[in-house]
Amino acid sequence: MVTLVLLVVALGGDGSFFSTLIFAFCIGTSWTYKPALDYIHFYKRNVMPILVKMYGEFSYSLTSEIKKDEIKKLAISPSFDHIETEDSIVGELDNIGFQFCELKLERSGNNGRHTIFKGCMVKLTMPFNFNSHTIVQQDRGKVANLLTKDPKATQKVELENNYFEQAFEVFSTDQVLARYILTPVMMEQILALYTMFMQKADAQGFECEFIDNTAIFLISYKTNLIEPAWISQSAYDIDALPLIEQELELLTSISKQLNLDLMAARKVSNAQMAVNQ
Repeated sequence: MVTLVLLVVALGGDGSFFSTLIFAFCIGTSWTYKPALDYIHFYKRNVMPILVKMYGEFSYSLTSEIKKDEIKKLAISPSFDHIETEDSIVGELDNIGFQFCELKLERSGNNGRHTIFKGCMVKLTMPFNFNSHTIVQQDRGKVANLLTKDPKATQKVELENNYFEQAFEVFSTDQVLARYILTPVMMEQILALYTMFMQKADAQGFECEFIDNTAIFLISYKTNLIEPAWISQSAYDIDALPLIEQELELLTSISKQLNLDLMAARKVSNAQMAVNQ
């Protein structure tokens, strides 16, 4: 359309008629999509706050209050200098703090900013300390794994789940405590979350980190998890519900399992100490 206007001008016309057509086209397009945009805004402001409460004492907001420095200090965080957030879910489940937000991380260069990471961060705050630093990252090959792992988590952890071993590399400051975290059930649940993102959100990367009393997941993907079904679809169509619902179900299950596994490990440890005394 723009090329046609330039051609008309070159041939001696003023292009005003075609400029009017372009203006009308833009107005018409925006008017056509306005109901869909209004529907998305309505869904996020009115439906999402109700939806998230189905999974725990959660609240939803359009943006997150997470700070840049909080992400920068993570071993699994890429190098960046600008952050944008949206779609925040925070709350508590069985004494476990839960925080989710979609975010875009950018780094400035000679040609302006470019996106380093686009996806979500999930932070689980546990009622106990992991007493170790454990990193789970996608298997990128031997050299890349060594270059990207945290220098403090020097020990490579071998695990018994072959599927997990094929998908991830695990490094930790403590082999035994890493296995207390990554129990067989926990590995299966992390694999389920990983598979869901790969199949339904076109995930590009999946990493998690267990440090102090927090478990943090950084997952990059192209799909918007919290976009509702298209306006022509029923909001009650299960297949059209936002992917965030499936993710919330898996993540709440992971947080509960972490709590159960670590409490069980503590009981075993305390029992052994009592026997040895």
